[in-house]
Amino acid sequence: MLRIISILSLVAGLLSSLIIVIDILAGHKQHMWVMNIVWPMTALYSGPLGVWVYYRLGRLSTKRKARQAKELGQQPLSKRKPFWQSVLIGATHCGSGCSLGDIFAEWLIYLVPLTLFGRRVLPHGRLITFWRSYLALHSSISPSSRCEAYPSRRH
Repeated sequence: MLRIISILSLVAGLLSSLIIVIDILAGHKQHMWVMNIVWPMTALYSGPLGVWVYYRLGRLSTKRKARQAKELGQQPLSKRKPFWQSVLIGATHCGSGCSLGDIFAEWLIYLVPLTLFGRRVLPHGRLITFWRSYLALHSSISPSSRCEAYPSRRH
């Protein structure tokens, strides 16, 4: 059952990212070039929610809209956003950078194993085993037992 859910999650993320890439290539390039990468990356981990946010907020920051506002002597719509929208977009920028770094680092460790004093520290197969173990342990610890382990953090 979890395998099916994970596959559906991956497919939703990939399709959501593809929808945004197609929209950007169809002429809705962002005013800041890096956001052309950020929005598809955001959709990879947020799925349809990322597509919705892109169409609600990301489309306000296209080059075309910025140019139109400038021609009318107005401030671009992207500059007139409420504070929470600016924070949300900043968080997507940060989240996509972290995701890209995680993907890059995982493949780098897999392709170039770490050696220390001539011995492999993390052989290829152990990386996957490590993450499986970490996730299994992390998901089996209930929030209440975590609070017992750190009594000063109780709410």
